Amino acid sequence: MDNNISDIYLDNAVNTCPCCGAKITPVYLTHYSEDISELDIATYYVICKCPNNSCNEIFFVKYKGEYNPRNGLYGIEYDLTLQDVDIYPYSFPDDYFDKFIYEISPKFVETYGQSAVAENIGLNKICGSGYRLSLELLIKDFASFLRPDKAQEIKSDTSVANVIANQIPDKDCFKEIKDIAKRAWWLGCDSTHYETRYKDHDINDLKECIDITVATIVFYLKREHYLKTIQKNP
Repeated sequence: MDNNISDIYLDNAVNTCPCCGAKITPVYLTHYSEDISELDIATYYVICKCPNNSCNEIFFVKYKGEYNPRNGLYGIEYDLTLQDVDIYPYSFPDDYFDKFIYEISPKFVETYGQSAVAENIGLNKICGSGYRLSLELLIKDFASFLRPDKAQEIKSDTSVANVIANQIPDKDCFKEIKDIAKRAWWLGCDSTHYETRYKDHDINDLKECIDITVATIVFYLKREHYLKTIQKNP
């Protein structure tokens, strides 16, 4: 591989600095590539630099490229399709969750982000526990938001299942939140056990259930916000 290939395709692999979070076109410094296999797939290891003057940090990009032949002006030419892009150091996006979630449960956002970092660097045996903890924080913070007079009781309750069942009101508007939060909690607990019960579900299903729980909470919070702030003109 010549130097230009990494330079050309790096822009498609990276558009955000993992150190400062700025949108960037990375500065290519150098690279190493493994030999192309029989399947015309090569692995590239690229060292980059953030062009942002307030950052200028060095970071590392690893990705696989699959060469796809096509007829070009001067014979066979190859297009490179990127696969399995990994960036180090990995940072969790600051804007991943809705602002309402940041407001009611900043500890959830922080813990979920740390769990995502652990998963990204291959700590698959511990990230499930982190996601489970983040879910506990979210559920307790949301229940405390709904019932501020019982916030201390909710946060000290050792049974998250009890918080879901008894501290989030049994009203139609909360049914979807409670139904999916229970299932997210079951999977979260399962990820911390020696023997798992949910054999057909993994960490991706846990994250999906957490994301759905977040989405249903955001829907409720936004609806309540606009019902209160937009009134009929007299």
